[in-house]
Amino acid sequence: MCRKWRTIKTLCIKGRLSYRNHIVSFSSGPGLLANQLFWQICLKRIKHSRSTYSHKKVKVNILASKRNKRSFKSKLKSFYRFYLSQHKNTICKRLHFLGNILIISDVVYCMVQHDYFFLFLIPVLGYGPAWTGHFFFEKNKPATFEYPLLSLICDWIMFKDILIGKIKI
Repeated sequence: MCRKWRTIKTLCIKGRLSYRNHIVSFSSGPGLLANQLFWQICLKRIKHSRSTYSHKKVKVNILASKRNKRSFKSKLKSFYRFYLSQHKNTICKRLHFLGNILIISDVVYCMVQHDYFFLFLIPVLGYGPAWTGHFFFEKNKPATFEYPLLSLICDWIMFKDILIGKIKI
């Protein structure tokens, strides 16, 4: 292994790389997920690509046709694993489940009564119990703050998994 490649690999692991002049920082969990395309390119293709090296950053020149595009379904699947790792506390899972039940009951009430004013309560009914579970029982920051759409989808997937018995609460 040549010295330049070792240096590039070290910079890649420490998270000091830039891709097309955009600084990319790596962290555990969703940060790694968000940069997984770049991570794969870094570890697999830097050695064979035309790259310029400076003491602070590495620029990787890769043609757009060579990009490894992941489908939304595979991104969601890998994010769901992270999402479940943030919900290990049973009380937190129960509060998420309660929030989803409250959302469903609010929507049904609004449809039956034709009183759509209460639809504005959906964020409070859904996020209130969930964030309470995160802040007081799980003691972590909700993934909603960084990845709102993915965490919303994963919340409903977790709700479905609890209903069918795949996840125990």
